[in-house]
Amino acid sequence: MNNQDMRVVKSKKAIRDALFNILAYKPINKITVKEISDAAGINRKTFYAHYNTIEDIITEMENELVMNIDAYLKNCIISEYGINPYYFIQFINAIYSSNPQFCESIVSVHNYHFLAEKIKKVFKRQLIESLHPPEENRYITEFKVEFYLSGASSVYIDWIKQGKPCPFAELSVIIGNLILEPLFP
Repeated sequence: MNNQDMRVVKSKKAIRDALFNILAYKPINKITVKEISDAAGINRKTFYAHYNTIEDIITEMENELVMNIDAYLKNCIISEYGINPYYFIQFINAIYSSNPQFCESIVSVHNYHFLAEKIKKVFKRQLIESLHPPEENRYITEFKVEFYLSGASSVYIDWIKQGKPCPFAELSVIIGNLILEPLFP
């Protein structure tokens, strides 16, 4: 990597880090490029050399995360563990645990559910491919997988919004029971 590339990497990292720090106390729609630039120790011209808008930073980070999840799923998790609700929730928790500040700021606190939807689409595609449903019944499988993933991810997001009122292990059991047991016995 030459010096020019290293400067780009350092500038983009500084911009991302600054955005994360500001997101801890301020909603994304209230953040300015000047704030990010000042916090990153760069000028606005440098910001605009890498991004057109603040949303471009978020989109880039989301896309990188989703690509990493897709690659991980293709390589092991579904073929190794199947579609057990517990493993799906564990995976979602691993994503959350890797950067709680980002997830809470983007996914729940500021009602930015696009990331959750992107992750769900990756899982849905991978699960359907792994199940190999007959073409004439594929839509039934797609509906079941959509219901399963939407429910699990919605409960998880609501758990974060409520301030994580129970331990994660208890949440996993609750979600597993909701998916596997009828709602009204």
